[in-house]
Amino acid sequence: MPATPPSWQFVHVTDIHVGSPRSHRFKPALNDNWATAAAQIKGLRPDLLLVGGDLTRDGNLNAWEFADAAATLDATGVRWHAIPGNMDTGNNFIAGHDPLAYTQRFRKYLIHAHIKDVSPALAAALRGEETGIGSSQVPIGGGVNADNIRKILHYLADSQWSGVVSIECHGSDENMQASVDFLRGVLAEIPQAT
Repeated sequence: MPATPPSWQFVHVTDIHVGSPRSHRFKPALNDNWATAAAQIKGLRPDLLLVGGDLTRDGNLNAWEFADAAATLDATGVRWHAIPGNMDTGNNFIAGHDPLAYTQRFRKYLIHAHIKDVSPALAAALRGEETGIGSSQVPIGGGVNADNIRKILHYLADSQWSGVVSIECHGSDENMQASVDFLRGVLAEIPQAT
């Protein structure tokens, strides 16, 4: 009988958005959120920390933020691996983009997709005015971005994309279940490769 492989634990976080007061878009609350998560991660003592997407607030503007983000990840004392190259369906929509066209344009770079819907009220207040939102109060499939999400998932399947998808919504049990149900329904529409 084969030996049982050793068990190990990992933690996966996304969008830590570590920033710096040197940036004009600095939001201390994002660093506070990361500090809370980092303390929880230290307490869990996982074997590996996977970090998906947005490591920094302005990394595309300020390269030094990547070094700062790496230092904060090192400070957890946990071996970590970053998975850059994310796309966020909700942020693309809020920024005023066509989320499907945006996904198609950057498909070759896409490793990690954040699936997020947007409430009608939030879309009316912020669409085209902001570049993103932290989380949505509506479940995936319960907002104005649901059709875009469906089209993106179909496109990614049709283009044989192999990456990671995360659910982003307010973490109530009801929202998470509704999001999972919506995504399962969309996945059921997609023909399976044989």
